[in-house]
Amino acid sequence: MLLVTTELSGGKETLEYMKFPVNAWGFKISDTIEVVYPSFVENPEYKEAAISNIEKAALKFHQSVKEKVVDYSFQNFIFFNLLKLKVTLHRNLFPRDFAYWQEMGWLGLSFYTGGNAPAFKSFLSRNMVKFRSRSILKKAGVPVINYKVLSGKTLEN
Repeated sequence: MLLVTTELSGGKETLEYMKFPVNAWGFKISDTIEVVYPSFVENPEYKEAAISNIEKAALKFHQSVKEKVVDYSFQNFIFFNLLKLKVTLHRNLFPRDFAYWQEMGWLGLSFYTGGNAPAFKSFLSRNMVKFRSRSILKKAGVPVINYKVLSGKTLEN
């Protein structure tokens, strides 16, 4: 659930911005709410409606957490594999990120949820990221032979 408070404007834009990383981390957003602070304080009808919306959204959020709702969109699989590649390639620059992924067991998974992930999306996204990243790394002059990435395999020329 995403909740944004604003003084006057920017709430919708902030919610849109926040949706990307939350979805990319594999979460399904149960609801979004924008609360305009001055109206909340100065207008009793607005405040009552806002509180009602928050309560309804909180119930949806609670239900989604109990059901462990995950967004298995193709975009989220791509993003997961890009993050896995990034933390693997930069394990010496950002050792804590790499260690965290190791601790969570994600380096060996096809998605955050492991075995529940749809196999075809996993396979296709992993190979798309591998193919595209190989091309980008070569153009950047980065040697790709010794990097262990996606599914423990090596990017090779």
